[in-house]
Amino acid sequence: MANGKLIQYNSKVFKVIRELEQEVFRDSPLPGSLPLGSRKNRPEKKEDIMMSHAKRKMKLAKPFTAIAVLALVLSGSMVAQNGPWDLTEADKLYTQGQFAEAALIYAQAAESDPAAYGAVLGLGRISLLGNKLEDAEKWLKKALALKAQEKEPRALIGKVLYRRNEYVKAAPFFEAIGQTAKAEKLMAFKDKTPFLIESGPDVSSLAFIQTDPLPIIKITVNGQEGRFLIDTGAWELHVLPAFAEKCGLKPLAQKEIGVYAGGRQAAASGAVADRVLLGEFSLRHVPVVLPQRAGSPLPIDGIVGTVVLYRFLFTLDYPGGRLVLRRNTPEQSKAVQAGSEKAGAFRMPFWLAGDHVIFARGTANGAGPYLFHVDSGMAGGGFSCPEYVVKEAKIELPKQGFQGMGGGGPITVYPFTVDLTLGEARQAGVRGLYGALPPGSEDRFGFRTGGIISHGFFRPFAVTFDFQTMTMYLQEPDRANGSEKK
Repeated sequence: MANGKLIQYNSKVFKVIRELEQEVFRDSPLPGSLPLGSRKNRPEKKEDIMMSHAKRKMKLAKPFTAIAVLALVLSGSMVAQNGPWDLTEADKLYTQGQFAEAALIYAQAAESDPAAYGAVLGLGRISLLGNKLEDAEKWLKKALALKAQEKEPRALIGKVLYRRNEYVKAAPFFEAIGQTAKAEKLMAFKDKTPFLIESGPDVSSLAFIQTDPLPIIKITVNGQEGRFLIDTGAWELHVLPAFAEKCGLKPLAQKEIGVYAGGRQAAASGAVADRVLLGEFSLRHVPVVLPQRAGSPLPIDGIVGTVVLYRFLFTLDYPGGRLVLRRNTPEQSKAVQAGSEKAGAFRMPFWLAGDHVIFARGTANGAGPYLFHVDSGMAGGGFSCPEYVVKEAKIELPKQGFQGMGGGGPITVYPFTVDLTLGEARQAGVRGLYGALPPGSEDRFGFRTGGIISHGFFRPFAVTFDFQTMTMYLQEPDRANGSEKK
């Protein structure tokens, strides 16, 4: 280090280190400790014994990667003696999805050199992925001040404001990056509070009309009851043409382009629903997507996406056949955590990219770990992946595929089976569909992803999403009852 002195860390850097330690060792505990959902005093199942050597190494790799990064920073080897910081290692960690480890280096660089644009932007990106909106806004505004001509900080600030329901403030940021349809839609809320929860209890549930091939519930839009698919891979409330007309939804002038299964694109207009009833909750001023075509073989009137769902601490209870909505409060978060711990649920962190794309870590046939997009809306399967995962996981594909239907139209897919994990939750022989992903989707967000994990994997679980703590809980009924699956 310069002058042989140790870098003096302030409280901000220590905070990053503490958060890194919590994340790393929560997922890969030290010997002698037991994570939430571990099987204390229980004999290992056959699949545990048969777990590959590579997978065992993967489970231990993350903490030692983090320790190695920390050692590099403390030793000064990541510090430039003269000139700007070399962020090559941090950028590499980020593209690999090692966000906490990358943040540690970015934080040290930003502390040493507040004008280090790459470090400041990196901290903004990672804060947004962790849904830490105040931190994200702070770092992204600093990045924009350093390089006012750059589009990325502006785009990400727009997403921060969008997630915070500050639609009118967000509109100019989307306008500036050419997303005029989005900006117009946000400006439609200049005299309205989006997603205003007008009334409702602390907890409400909606029974599934059907669970397979995908869960469908009944909700009411502008006084009209309809059948809506639940899909964490969709963004806002999608209302199909015939039902939109019945609800009196008026499309805005400009159209957005959505990307669906197989890379198919489809135009859609925006609108605002005055009132939406979800169980016992009444929501006012709900943004709506109006697709130009029906795009689903299922008997539905629309789709409830993640931007609607993350207003709540919600559970997709597949075995119980219901959607559970809880108010997004610290009290509810603590209650869910305590209940999940008592029931032996699998717990894992997740990240949120864009405005609705959920990612969590898992493996395929022992290969990985990968960041999987948690997209509950893929009918007929539980997994889809890009070509590089097919090769690494040694997935065998048939020579001939079949035609399926995505939101943008027909696609050709190739079925296969695969053993999957998400955190510590496992499912063997999950049906996969190759060809359901848009080309290049694995690099769409600036970090490498491993595909979609969907309905076929989650079907045995009650899956809870807490966007306050950015934690997922997967609960099996037999574990809640104190028994084991045979």
